[in-house]
Amino acid sequence: MGDSRITYHQDGESFVPEAGDIVLYDRVFENREHDHIGIVLENRGDAILAAEGNIANRSGIIERMKDAHIRGYIRIPDGYKYRRMIMDYQTENLILHFVTEDDLAEVARTWPADHHPLSDAEARDAIVRMRGNYKKNAKGCIYHLCLAVCSADNPHTILGWCGLDGSSNRAEPEIFILLDEPYRGKGYGTLCVKELLRIAAEEYALSGVHGGCAKENVASARAMEKGGMERYGTEENGDPLFRYTAKEKSGQ
Repeated sequence: MGDSRITYHQDGESFVPEAGDIVLYDRVFENREHDHIGIVLENRGDAILAAEGNIANRSGIIERMKDAHIRGYIRIPDGYKYRRMIMDYQTENLILHFVTEDDLAEVARTWPADHHPLSDAEARDAIVRMRGNYKKNAKGCIYHLCLAVCSADNPHTILGWCGLDGSSNRAEPEIFILLDEPYRGKGYGTLCVKELLRIAAEEYALSGVHGGCAKENVASARAMEKGGMERYGTEENGDPLFRYTAKEKSGQ
């Protein structure tokens, strides 16, 4: 369902419908699946009483038998509050994931800290901070965008973290990538750079992105260059500096 709080139950299960459940029908008015919907008002053993629209072009209350026309039921829990679902960024081999409470165990296992695993409270606090920043980020302005790195063939395992940090410059944030050791040197860094630059330009309309690494970190420097950034200078200690400048679309 995309939200673990909402449950789907196929007809024929031991599920007992209750008032407030959504009922999905097949082939009530047309010879096709998903052609009608209603709200359960009462369970009547072998039948349900449902409120439905489009009954002789009007809304109405009707009793329907629990037969092959009932495809299934959706139950929304008491006290449910809608939370805006943010779609992950996905390429052929990579997923950059917006974390939720469902990721608690993986955040505790992988979140950058001086000890592992984090306690549930520490992991939950990290998730709350990340999700708070997701809401602050907007077109042309990044506060802090931190995304979990996952592979497309194993989407529930966090390989590390990456994102854009706007603490110094909201319009031209710093890129960061922190991969767990087993996943370094496998091309994920370059994939993250490419997708983060695309996100910066296309999703957030940023003018550019900056980056840097220790001069000994040849792999990170190579990932930034292969991902689309150019080296433009060095820090006083010799650490290389990189930048990406978003190209303006024609006609703007």
